[in-house]
Amino acid sequence: MADLDLSCQAMRDRILVFQNLAVATATDAQKVTAILRLNDGYRRFIRGDYRDEEGRRQLHNWNFLEPWATLDILDGTTEYALPAGFGGQNEKFTIAYTAGEKFQNYQRVSPGFIADYHRDTDTENEPIYYAIMPVAFVVATGQRYEVRFAPQPDTDRTLRYRYRLLVAPLTDDAAKYAQGGAEFCDVIIAAAKAEDERLNGNVSGPEEGHYNNLMQGAVLRDEASYSSEADVEQLTDVHVGATP
Repeated sequence: MADLDLSCQAMRDRILVFQNLAVATATDAQKVTAILRLNDGYRRFIRGDYRDEEGRRQLHNWNFLEPWATLDILDGTTEYALPAGFGGQNEKFTIAYTAGEKFQNYQRVSPGFIADYHRDTDTENEPIYYAIMPVAFVVATGQRYEVRFAPQPDTDRTLRYRYRLLVAPLTDDAAKYAQGGAEFCDVIIAAAKAEDERLNGNVSGPEEGHYNNLMQGAVLRDEASYSSEADVEQLTDVHVGATP
């Protein structure tokens, strides 16, 4: 996959070339500026911010930013750290199938409700409630969250859930890659070029149009990949960056 994907460093180099700078002789300051422009475009891409064919502003929620995860809860353990980059729960906890057993869905409640419950009851049982709680912000790791269950679990369980991923910035690294993989590298670069164009001239020019065309196609592909409708994807030459 890495053979098709573009590393952050490779995308930075594309921005340097766009800025009429030679990659081999670019200064550290110029490389830093290129990374800043790359992240300007990356933020816009991650937001799903673009204009459709009628010029109307659109915001798209990327499916690849809503991953599924597994959480193993243990007998007698109430609190669990959620993944780095956790930005909110999209799907309820689903308990893995166990032959001969039936489970009720866990109910999400406030952190205060959980605290009161554990204050008044310390017995173990099948959990009924859970709360998502923020933990202290740390610059090195960003905002983190944990989940706390009530009652205390009385046996080991495997849970699955879907969450919103908070994306880390791109850095000058040959071993780091953007979210979305190879399919969206060109769209991210186009977004960065559009932002560089806007910030330098305070206007939207041809790079803005190219980015919007690529985004329209990327959005269609993302929607088609997770849709049951066979006719969702309608790509044109414009959407893939070609001229009719």
